Amino acid sequence: NRVEYDTTDFRFFANVDTGINSLNERNIFTLGDFLPQDENFVTRTFMPGFAYKFATGEIGSSVALSRVSYFATDLFGLDRSHDIVQPNAFVTVKANGVEVEGSLSPYFARYDTTDFDDVKQLLYTAKVKYQTGAWTFGVGSSRTIQDTTLSFASLDVGLSHEASVSYKFDDKNAVSLLARYRRDDYLNTDLWSTTFLTGFDFAHDFGDGYIGTAGASVRQVRRPDEVQPWALNVQIGFQKKLDFGDVPKAADAKVAEVKPKT
Repeated sequence: NRVEYDTTDFRFFANVDTGINSLNERNIFTLGDFLPQDENFVTRTFMPGFAYKFATGEIGSSVALSRVSYFATDLFGLDRSHDIVQPNAFVTVKANGVEVEGSLSPYFARYDTTDFDDVKQLLYTAKVKYQTGAWTFGVGSSRTIQDTTLSFASLDVGLSHEASVSYKFDDKNAVSLLARYRRDDYLNTDLWSTTFLTGFDFAHDFGDGYIGTAGASVRQVRRPDEVQPWALNVQIGFQKKLDFGDVPKAADAKVAEVKPKT
């Protein structure tokens, strides 16, 4: 749930969220297979914040207070439940065809027991998009954190970099190229993985909310003492957009929504 209050110069907001999550990843301690059962947990978050608005964007701050409660201990009897405090400063600017978004966020997690060390990390996001004529260029970088079921690892810190370019032939047809690199480091262990992905997507707007897409990508994953072969992924899609009052998007924007993910 979100409450928001706007004035001419300021925007105030507060989020209250509760979610039940189920997580299960392939695990080196189960010989590359999934865990015998999912790990389930509840996340409760309260996040107040504000932003100062100016002619070309806004700058603001927020703080997220979260409680992550696991229903049970993990495969080895370790308790992953913890509390999170995460301040955040953010800025958004749009001017002369350039869009810039950025945020900086110290992250603190304190565990209920000594099964895992407390976590202190500095996270960020940075995105730049430039549009000129039919071309749109974008670059982005982020350092994020997420839960993991990898045994003995407290959390997964992901560092990601990507670049994309799209070309809009007309209002109904566009193509997009993407390259992305991601590294995951599993805290409390020496384990890591890297993923490189590159691919393209083509989107066609058939009208009346029907969008067709076709794309292909190649991906390679590296882990300690393991280099997986390149994998090819081909996707063909057809979807119907339900209009609940949103402003219609051009074809190049629709390409961005279906670009290949890691």
